Amino acid sequence: MRSQILKITAITAAVLLTSGCGGGMSSSGSGNNNNGGQSSTDWQSLKMDGAVAEGKYAGRKILTLDKANKLLVVHLPTLALPILVGGGIGKTVTIPQLPGTSLDLELASDGNLDLVLKLPLEHLMHGASFMDAQKLPNGDALPAIPDGELPGLALDLNSNKTVKGYIYLAPATFGALVTSQFDPTVSMQLPIYQNNGAVLGYLTTVPAKNGFDGGIFMSVKVPADIARIIDDVI
Repeated sequence: MRSQILKITAITAAVLLTSGCGGGMSSSGSGNNNNGGQSSTDWQSLKMDGAVAEGKYAGRKILTLDKANKLLVVHLPTLALPILVGGGIGKTVTIPQLPGTSLDLELASDGNLDLVLKLPLEHLMHGASFMDAQKLPNGDALPAIPDGELPGLALDLNSNKTVKGYIYLAPATFGALVTSQFDPTVSMQLPIYQNNGAVLGYLTTVPAKNGFDGGIFMSVKVPADIARIIDDVI
């Protein structure tokens, strides 16, 4: 299984480098590529923190590893104000199809909300083949994803169903969308940088279209060297 995952990861990374927007998703991890007995040391020193460096969310740290619990933790900005959420703040949404995964809405420093996703690394690395391939809810291709679709599922994030979340998963490839009744109007794509300057993924605004609410989409590709280290410890 490990060799199959690595093969898929390498192929996907090559496609992203040649066809992704803004030069594609590429990165280098802090780990040692030589796995000869060094995986434990590599894991302890591993970092996969991502922050937006441009636009409205400049400086916002939105991606990190919880190594103690082996989770990917995502703080995805939304366009929803608390008054319109309808009691969604503080309510944890669990996902039976992905055991150990949870979604929350938290108040951010700008007065809007963050969608907080905690995803076990085993799901990140193995994907979710039981889910059907999906595009954006409005039928558009997923931004910065080769072929424009990944297996995905949808969830209601508040009681009146005005805020929805979507999770997309393939081995070492991740996407998340949170919708809002506030229309972003235009599509903008902002890179997510690791502290070493490498690009981990993209944050893309999605305008409302065909009766579907707009929102914010995030796409992340786990670099091959980081994927090797994670795969050794899950």
